[in-house]
Amino acid sequence: MKDHHSGDIVYNWFCLFLERDENLLQQLNNFGQGITVDANEWLFTVPALYDFACNSSPQFKQMDYPKFRNMLFQYPFNQKLKGTGAEISISQNYNKLDLSIYRLGPVSIP
Repeated sequence: MKDHHSGDIVYNWFCLFLERDENLLQQLNNFGQGITVDANEWLFTVPALYDFACNSSPQFKQMDYPKFRNMLFQYPFNQKLKGTGAEISISQNYNKLDLSIYRLGPVSIP
């Protein structure tokens, strides 16, 4: 599976979240540890997003975690999200990629 295609799938989930897709919201709310959603934000750790991907799309089961993580950081999510008024940012930085909590939500203006 090509990494770009994998990124497109994750990007599509992000867009569905922003559109408040009921099916995706239900999946996220039922998923459990490492993923939290509210009215405006999707908070996740990278390992939790990987687990969600493996449980949601069979093609991710063929991708190991290090490759998934690389794909996330090489795919231009924020560039593509720019027109939506949303971004991926770090919500809580624990100085370790796998422990930090990431946020999909409205662009934060410092």
